[in-house]
Amino acid sequence: MKIDYRTYLDKVHGGWIGKCAGGLIGAKQENNKSLMHYTFDNVFPDVIPPNDDFDLQILYLTELIEKLGFNFGAQEIGKAFAEWNQCWANEYRVAIKNINVGVYPPASGEFSNDFFKNSMGCPIRSELWAFIAPGNPEFAEKLVRLDGSVDHTTESIYAEIFLATVESMAFFENDLNRLFDIGLSKIPENCRIAECVRFVRAQVQETDDYRIIRQRLIRRFGSSDASYSVVNIGIIVLALLHGKDFNEVMLTAVNCGYDTDCTSATAGAIIGILRGKSNLPKEWLEKVGDVFVIGTVNVQRKESTLTALTKDTFAACYAAARDGLIDLEFENVPKDFRCSIPAYRPAVEVTVEYEGEPSVSANRPASVIVTLCNQTDSTVKGRLKLEPPAQLSLDSSDLAVELAPHGTAKVHFTAAVRDGVERLPVKNVIMARLQAGELGKEFEIGLYGASKYKLIGPFFDNYDTEKYDHDIYGECMQRDLNGNLDIFPMFNGFVSMRTEYLDINKTDEYEGTYFYRGCDILPVEKNVTYQGPCCVYLVRDIYSAEEQTVHMFCGNSAPYRAWLNGELVSFNDEYLHWMPLNNVAEVRLRKGKNRLIFKLIRKNGVFCFSTSFSKLIYGHGVLVELDNEV
Repeated sequence: MKIDYRTYLDKVHGGWIGKCAGGLIGAKQENNKSLMHYTFDNVFPDVIPPNDDFDLQILYLTELIEKLGFNFGAQEIGKAFAEWNQCWANEYRVAIKNINVGVYPPASGEFSNDFFKNSMGCPIRSELWAFIAPGNPEFAEKLVRLDGSVDHTTESIYAEIFLATVESMAFFENDLNRLFDIGLSKIPENCRIAECVRFVRAQVQETDDYRIIRQRLIRRFGSSDASYSVVNIGIIVLALLHGKDFNEVMLTAVNCGYDTDCTSATAGAIIGILRGKSNLPKEWLEKVGDVFVIGTVNVQRKESTLTALTKDTFAACYAAARDGLIDLEFENVPKDFRCSIPAYRPAVEVTVEYEGEPSVSANRPASVIVTLCNQTDSTVKGRLKLEPPAQLSLDSSDLAVELAPHGTAKVHFTAAVRDGVERLPVKNVIMARLQAGELGKEFEIGLYGASKYKLIGPFFDNYDTEKYDHDIYGECMQRDLNGNLDIFPMFNGFVSMRTEYLDINKTDEYEGTYFYRGCDILPVEKNVTYQGPCCVYLVRDIYSAEEQTVHMFCGNSAPYRAWLNGELVSFNDEYLHWMPLNNVAEVRLRKGKNRLIFKLIRKNGVFCFSTSFSKLIYGHGVLVELDNEV
């Protein structure tokens, strides 16, 4: 496969311009789920905003490819993401927290990420991988799977694969429907992303009114989560198929709402690749300009222009072709071009996965699977040595390894809390060393120390305590004031947040049951099989090495109260759609032992409650290192 150097630059430059144009016009409407009515005259903000969609790709180019070439795997991409990413939102926050415990991709994108695991955070990073692999979607997919699993799973990764494939093939194919067919061929036929793309394509054949299609799209694939990837991919496809020109594509994407900076930026990138910079509207080129702004990652380029970035992107693509990672030949490359990107060196790739949660507790050992994949043409023999922290023991710590050329081996071991350990840190890192000569490497295997909770309850009322200050039924069969049978309390029930069902200063005196949890979402329902309205209390003791102020996040679907060391620190009386960031409070942890008590109310549905701590600073400092009682 061949491509002219100038054609490549024109298409990549057009793609980066489209990406920046969409980030520019979609920023002020981001997460507005309404149908909007912007035009070219009023869609641009006064100041160019930074955009994580673009910035994270700059991070990968700067801190991975230009420093390591393509010699990076799950731990390297995870560390780069956690160290240099200053955007502390949603799935990014979860992934950074996981990585700083030593839980790397793919587990970092899954664990404690129930709400955001299928959001737009990774589909928006597809362009770099496509620009590196024009006409080679298989290599783009390999990079996407590494990237996407940092902070997402399933549908979001499928979305990034779909987009990267479309963008990769757009260097050689101009028909959008043909590109969508190729993109769909790379993802599971029955996944929601594929279903949504097929749905929108069919709707476009029925009507040219994008507002009608949008309404049908939201009815079938919509969510209260504005960042949900499935509906946003549908909007991107709709904008591309509906728009007659660049202007209409961009405005359709924005006016459909939802994650507008993502949808318009991705649609803009695809049109930019297809048409190249040379065929983009002059008025858009003038608005976007050549200088870009970085504000969500802590990296800088030597030259912050799209012209320079385009040439640097070429160097990355050239290195992939040079190293035989893609099938591509460049024509008319300037004779003075020199590629400084490190050469690819086949090595042993490492992936760490967990059977169940990546956590360990006094009543449940952790089960870990290490997959070693030999990328070389030679047999690799060596040993995998594991060094646990003092509080953990392993059933195996010195394992023989033999890998055939391009072969794979899986190593399994379990980690348990040692007898006599009284307090277990949140962060438990096992150091692993593959001893295999020049192919040896060190890596981390992290485990959350599960939190121990005492559950007290359930409690409920036999009469409506919010109406009456005494038992109006007198401990008899329930009858109303007229003497008629009162059916409701017989077969339903009452519960009130105002009722003090226990003394929170004496929780040690109450009978209860215990559970351990490494994940932020607490398994209350699993431990309370009582049916109907009720109240439960959760008690957790945590230890801080120092006095510190931190953020405490609480996700709730029903009313709750939270006390820290006897002080009410967080509460909500609403019935909500659960998400992990429903409530945030600054709380002061004292040095040593701290007692956290939650009071949860259930009137209908199920208990859905989560809690987590984060430091007040951004980036890789989101993990609060605490100890839990064993």
